[in-house]
Amino acid sequence: MRLVVESPDEEGRIAYERTINTVLSESTIRGSIKGVRVYADPKEPVFILILQLAKSSGVIKFSDAVALKFVKDGVIAVCENDKFMPEVLRILWEKFGNEKVEQLSRYEIMVRNGISDEILNAIVYDPEKELMAGLMDLILRIIPEGFRIRRYIRKDNLLAVIASEDPIKSDWIEKAIRMMEESI
Repeated sequence: MRLVVESPDEEGRIAYERTINTVLSESTIRGSIKGVRVYADPKEPVFILILQLAKSSGVIKFSDAVALKFVKDGVIAVCENDKFMPEVLRILWEKFGNEKVEQLSRYEIMVRNGISDEILNAIVYDPEKELMAGLMDLILRIIPEGFRIRRYIRKDNLLAVIASEDPIKSDWIEKAIRMMEESI
């Protein structure tokens, strides 16, 4: 991952770089960030953050996460990925209730009913949803405190955040767009 921090204040630039490195190293979505570019000018005051996001894998449907074994009393759903199991259980409980769904083991769930196409197509994991939640946490930890006025611009795999204590100026928006167009 590439990190570029620009600022007319050299001490501030070094501090921002250190802060961003720390925040990124603690983030659960650091693997989804390909690059970070920042422009910080404390005299304006403006903070522009450009995040280049990696392409995420597609959504995981119930039918992708689970193997089905048809038995006399219904269906045994086998989910060997611990990450997906809570959502698989939630989907089944929501559809059939606790009385028709029993967790037999860490990986197996007995469903005393048939599994419909609606359930097979239910989304178990959406990486975009997880990424957006992680991004908001990351952005709030990077942007200086007090910079509560923000403008977000998203284009393809780039996200720009313009933050300030003052109303966002059109010059800052144009600068953010130029930074997005340049490579990180």
